[in-house]
Amino acid sequence: MTVLRPLRVLLVEDHQDDARLILHELRRAGFDTSSQRVETEAEFLAHLEPTPELILVDYHLPEFDALRAFHLTRERGLDAPIIVITSIVDDEAAVECLKQGACDYLLKDRLARLGQAVTRALDQTHAREVARRADAARRNADARMSAVFNHVVDGIIISDEYGTITAFNPAAERIFGYTVAEVLGCNINILMPEPHRTAHDGYLANYRRTGQAKIVNIGREVTGRRSDGTTFPIDLAISEFRLDGQRNFAGIVRDITERKRAEERLAHQAKHDSLTGLPNRAQLQETMQRLTTSARSDDAQFALLLLDLDRFKEINDTFGHHEGDAILQQLGPRIGGAVRDIDMIARLGGDEFAILLAGAGDTVAMLITERVLAALRQPLMMQGRPFEVRASIGVALYPEHGQDPGSLLQSADAAMYTAKRSHSECSLYTADPNGIGARQVFLASELREGIARNQLLLHFQPKVDLKTMRPDGAEALVRWQHPREGLIPPDDFIPLAERSGLMKPLSLWVLEAALQQCRAWHQADLMLPVAVNLAPDDLQNEHLVETMVRLLELADVPPAWLTVEVTEGAVMTKPARAKDVLRRLREMGVKVAIDDFGTGYSSLGYLKELPVDEVKVDQTFVKDMAVDQRDARIVRSVIDLGHALGMQVVAEGVEDNTSLDLLTSWGCDFAQGYYVSRPLTAPEIMTWAESA
Repeated sequence: MTVLRPLRVLLVEDHQDDARLILHELRRAGFDTSSQRVETEAEFLAHLEPTPELILVDYHLPEFDALRAFHLTRERGLDAPIIVITSIVDDEAAVECLKQGACDYLLKDRLARLGQAVTRALDQTHAREVARRADAARRNADARMSAVFNHVVDGIIISDEYGTITAFNPAAERIFGYTVAEVLGCNINILMPEPHRTAHDGYLANYRRTGQAKIVNIGREVTGRRSDGTTFPIDLAISEFRLDGQRNFAGIVRDITERKRAEERLAHQAKHDSLTGLPNRAQLQETMQRLTTSARSDDAQFALLLLDLDRFKEINDTFGHHEGDAILQQLGPRIGGAVRDIDMIARLGGDEFAILLAGAGDTVAMLITERVLAALRQPLMMQGRPFEVRASIGVALYPEHGQDPGSLLQSADAAMYTAKRSHSECSLYTADPNGIGARQVFLASELREGIARNQLLLHFQPKVDLKTMRPDGAEALVRWQHPREGLIPPDDFIPLAERSGLMKPLSLWVLEAALQQCRAWHQADLMLPVAVNLAPDDLQNEHLVETMVRLLELADVPPAWLTVEVTEGAVMTKPARAKDVLRRLREMGVKVAIDDFGTGYSSLGYLKELPVDEVKVDQTFVKDMAVDQRDARIVRSVIDLGHALGMQVVAEGVEDNTSLDLLTSWGCDFAQGYYVSRPLTAPEIMTWAESA
């Protein structure tokens, strides 16, 4: 059975018999027509909506004709195929109809050709429609590409195989400072500084000759040159394409000046002390490592001075931490005036400074030490008045007193303690086992054994919820129960662990002991989470996450009951690595807190990127906030900032009821400090929790 093709026909014919013959012929040709016959112009216009698929028109009617029909369809922008069917044999009329757009001119006595003519007319109309749509699609694509080209934030530069610029978008104009009129037709090397400009033509010539390229389809950082001659860093990606058989290059350019500045700031923050602007411990150790490496090959020497202010804690306790900070900020310039340009001054933390003397032996080292002490004997300014400070300096020499940064720091530290004990201001390292400095060396060597023999113990600093004043957790604080010296506080052995590479086993012991105690509390119906401090080295430990998973499973403690606390400085040592470790810990359910916030290196922009649950306001701001408006503003700002970033806020060092009331009124979430409770043993925590 033949399936007829539907066809909507507008038939302009004044004779009904002729119309029936035409429609019969269409059906015989395979068309199932739905038709409308009209005789006048008004009827013709009335049936142009919707547009018919085919118009069959007699050449001449009493009130209408084919030429008028052509005019009316063109006037309305219609593309319906028109075939003239007439009884008039007139070659001139046929030619004129074809000129006006007729698809064919048929005589009524030869309708056998009608089906073929209609099929051809419909095919031609369909082909025109396809071509129109393709052209519209190309125009739309061109318009979209033009919009992208003109509005994308990256610069787009197109050049031919000889380096001649053929396109330059508005972003490229902004980046390089040239207008498109200034660069079109110019060699692209005008956007390059020397020596790249001179070499560029050679690169292109080699590419045309060999087809070998080092930069096509590879993104890289290069240096660009603006119209005013200044240079700047850019990200550049170059691709090759062919247009009209010709090789062309498209360069995507992004100005990375701000990114580079941010990277430089982060790199500077990671290696410098935020308070004084001096190099920090990481920068000192890196420089010492470089010096020891070069000194071994050159048989050279250098000296390390370790400086510690005497009775600095009394300054903080009497005048406040802000005045103590002002003293520390004056030390860098004061010491700098007494040393050589080639020497490095670093702040190691607190009131401890190091001075690295390149190429110095004992004579030069002791001479510069005396100059530094003389400079410090001159009063510094505090609260607008002169204030005298004193310092103790320990001196260690490479290679006599240590052949690596760690041992040299230990020797200088031992010498500094000797100077403090003897009140002699300075001391050159000696291996005298009766000195205080020797005590530090012995303690460092004994600490490894102390960890292995389980001589450590934990105390816990409680944390309360300020909304309910009920216990919310406890921070694990390690002590060393030394068999000879008794209970040693962390300030006396944590630095030794850092210098001796013992932070990893020490942190592991604390973590395991804290989790075991957390389980014991839970078994005694005390649902108290525990917090553990992680050192900078812990965040760089590639096995930390796996170790923590194992210890949590061993202790049968849910991850949510553990909080790890890290300082800003620890995070900024290697930010990307630290961020990844903290993210993985948080994904497994462990909570993350930033400890001592406000004293380290992190920027607010970086803080919001970290996977952090809590921010702990450092006690240096909390302690005096009730009497110091600057500290109060800082604490309140940190609380608001933490909440804005979706974090809870813990205030450390709460020592009086006034501070507690202020923190509560500001919406602080948790508090720690001696007013809440001093650090307690595990059994004491049970008693305290019951009473609280």
